[in-house]
Amino acid sequence: MKSCEEYCEMVTFLKKENQINGWNALRVTAEELLSAADEDEKNLETVKTGMRWAMMTGDVIESEAPFTVVYYCDNLDPSRGFQFQAGNR
Repeated sequence: MKSCEEYCEMVTFLKKENQINGWNALRVTAEELLSAADEDEKNLETVKTGMRWAMMTGDVIESEAPFTVVYYCDNLDPSRGFQFQAGNR
């Protein structure tokens, strides 16, 4: 089963790809990430947690149903800060 960390890494990869291409915002739904998982690995809560872990200050949860996050990719420097710190994971 994919872990929260793996989903966070997937989102981080997409964010870096967007930054390289000069795109400012990235909208990701949990369903999009679930589509990358095998049928027996699909766990919505794990995906949502991984997506939250990838959220930096300024990123927003656009919708709870379907769970959608807008990530801003113009500044991915860790000094920007993460919304969900290790203690909240």
